[in-house]
Amino acid sequence: MNQLYDTIISFVSSDWIYSLIFVVAIAEASVLTSFFLSGTIGLVVVGVLIAQGLLNPAFSILLVYAGTLIGDLSSYFLSSWLQRFSFIRSALNRLEPFRSPIGDTPFRFILSGHITPYVRVLLPIIAAGKVAPMTYILMDAVAALGSTIFFIGIGLVGAKALGQIPPEHALNVAGIFAITILVGIWIRSRKPFCPLKPGRQARWFNFRRAIIFYIWFLPWHPIRWIELWLRGSTTRKLRRELVASFPDVLPGDVFLIRLHVPAPWGRWAHSCIAIDPEKFVHGFSSVITAHSIASLPVRYAIAHIRPKCKPEVAFEAARVAETKIGVPVSIAAHRDEMKRFSCSTLVAYAYRQAGVELVDPAIARIVPNDLFESPHMRLIRIVNTENVSLQTRRYVFEAREEGGA
Repeated sequence: MNQLYDTIISFVSSDWIYSLIFVVAIAEASVLTSFFLSGTIGLVVVGVLIAQGLLNPAFSILLVYAGTLIGDLSSYFLSSWLQRFSFIRSALNRLEPFRSPIGDTPFRFILSGHITPYVRVLLPIIAAGKVAPMTYILMDAVAALGSTIFFIGIGLVGAKALGQIPPEHALNVAGIFAITILVGIWIRSRKPFCPLKPGRQARWFNFRRAIIFYIWFLPWHPIRWIELWLRGSTTRKLRRELVASFPDVLPGDVFLIRLHVPAPWGRWAHSCIAIDPEKFVHGFSSVITAHSIASLPVRYAIAHIRPKCKPEVAFEAARVAETKIGVPVSIAAHRDEMKRFSCSTLVAYAYRQAGVELVDPAIARIVPNDLFESPHMRLIRIVNTENVSLQTRRYVFEAREEGGA
């Protein structure tokens, strides 16, 4: 054991360690190797070694910065070159919801992506074709410097802080800190614990749903994405088939998305409103955005419902929803709020402004289930897009009419 320790110290003390740092920095930033090598952990280790006095701080930071830039720029230009091929462009179509905003605020996306492990490798792919080369080079140069200092700084500060703690207690402190961070992230993402009607029974019921949602659905869903990626990406043909499943969309129609397991807030997890036969508006992520019908998800069941009102009323509701594009989104939004909306309060607000109250006024936090169960709504169809044909290894779109729901 002592011999192994001496060998490691000897290697770290040699000039070869700087070559390894440079290679790791390039590999972590390169689209071809990043998913197999968590270089961010390597950068934290560099900070720890600097804190121990084993590395030259300025030279180490310079090597990491140079390697990061080389990896980022090579991924960007490689992605730009590969987009000449139609199947690559088709695969990138499913990233369009992420690629569209980056053209408007590229620096914010590039900077935030640089400090998010594994997500950062997607940034050059998303930015290629959306951000001009010279603009990307300049912005990435700033973001790469920030992320280099950030991750090395974590290792440096962490090593010095742990160095003040007796060795026998250091592991316990690190474990408690990690658990605290995970719990904090869970609470931050959870926001309101139960955004439904008050009541002890309802709270307990939704608590059990929350356990299913956060323990089963969230951890396993990325694995399902990887499985579907290997099975076959969503091509333009599949998108056309999805659009063909909704041949009679009218302004004001509502779409509800059902996940593979019930969300804590009910059977239906998301809602959006059509603003014309080809586009819809929804409150998702940070702000309200508009997308084409072809952008509806192809892994879930989608309910197409229509309010029982005159066409001009539905058209006015669609117009109101469209005026809210860019308004902040929050799952905690109250039905009467005007400065932020959830996906469901947006739909309810649009129809309220048009003169129709879709949901019982006693419900403070409206969820998609409330829209589905509203007496003012009628079901047009449910399109099931999550069945996969074993023969074609493609999605099968099955429309069920109002009796088969």
